Amino acid sequence: MRILLIYGTNTSGTYEAGTVIRDVFKKHRHTVTLKAAKNTKPQDVKRYDAAIFASCTWGKLDKTGKYPVWLEGQMHWDWDQLAAKFKKSSLKGTPIAVVGLGDSNYKYFCRAATYLEDIVKLTEAKKIGTSLRIDRFHHTLRENRRKVEQWADATARRFSKLTHA
Repeated sequence: MRILLIYGTNTSGTYEAGTVIRDVFKKHRHTVTLKAAKNTKPQDVKRYDAAIFASCTWGKLDKTGKYPVWLEGQMHWDWDQLAAKFKKSSLKGTPIAVVGLGDSNYKYFCRAATYLEDIVKLTEAKKIGTSLRIDRFHHTLRENRRKVEQWADATARRFSKLTHA
């Protein structure tokens, strides 16, 4: 199965998690292509058999810039732009898995994953498995890589079942 992994990252954690996912999926004979959200269009997903949406969770200032209000729990800004484009697209039936990275010290831990799940619903895609939510990826790297590997192995098996159904 050919899978597009679309990621948004601030400190490379989401990209690094994506490379772990790619390597595990390869063992299951899936090909995963990593692509930054800023370089992706909704129609790119249609060129693949499935997709993985991945984003870090972070905060940002409001759009007006007048009020320095800190908004917690946002998707990476490149995903914001792409999400707006997905609102006009249909991915009906496309298998999609979701990955979110965050920091549990904040109120809205891994809320980016929730936003990505909303995009899956909005586009009528088919969510595959439980979304992966990783806490402080770089802080406990060995443990978190293992969690990503376990999730990727289970998710790759789910994708494999789709090709044999």
